[in-house]
Amino acid sequence: MKKTLLSIAIAMAAGFMFVACTSGNKEEADNPDKDVLYQVSFLKSLMDGNYDGTMTMEELLKHGNFGMGTFDRANGEMLILDGKVYQARWDGKMAEAELTATTPFANITYFEPDSKFSVQRSYSMGTLTDGISAHFENPNHFYAVKVHGMFDQILVRSELPQDKPYKPLVEIMKTDERQFFYTKISGTLIGLYCPNHIGFLNAAGWHLHFISDDKTVGGHVLKLRAVDNLECEIDETRDLFFHN
Repeated sequence: MKKTLLSIAIAMAAGFMFVACTSGNKEEADNPDKDVLYQVSFLKSLMDGNYDGTMTMEELLKHGNFGMGTFDRANGEMLILDGKVYQARWDGKMAEAELTATTPFANITYFEPDSKFSVQRSYSMGTLTDGISAHFENPNHFYAVKVHGMFDQILVRSELPQDKPYKPLVEIMKTDERQFFYTKISGTLIGLYCPNHIGFLNAAGWHLHFISDDKTVGGHVLKLRAVDNLECEIDETRDLFFHN
């Protein structure tokens, strides 16, 4: 398979992670590797204020059916579930994104769970993610995680679309973040775990988005409380693939 611009192999004590940066080609689009976490751009680029979309949803969905990200102009939170892309907007409403919409940053994979389990007791966000992490075979790998159930409380955020000249992400969150609090709501957590050595490429640790069962509300998760009966699925991958 042809790869352009950059190819780095990183050997680690517990396994290997392959990182590639590419401009993409038809062979890759027609024959995607389903056990890869595909990433559009670098998180640091987004943090620095590069919000112009570079890939359409139609192209992004050639690389998976599960993931998260944002949209052109940092216009809300992206949630990808069962092959559909949803936009959690600044006004708290959810809508299915147009295939022509673009993204400056996203993560996507083909979700094929390696393990499933249930949690049967009260969980905060920290205890839930710690409990899920205990099921990881190797913390140096990447994990896509799906959690479904009834949430007693959940706090999510989205943000207003930005205009040029763009400000860094930390600055727009001070003024343009919008938070929404829900109680007794059933839905799905879309989770991504990245290992500590990820550096500037992405954020180490957990990143969670939420979408309600009726697909009307959701966003980036800030806090949650779940009482019981959460169904968890974990998809492990060693490989990270970049499009820049």
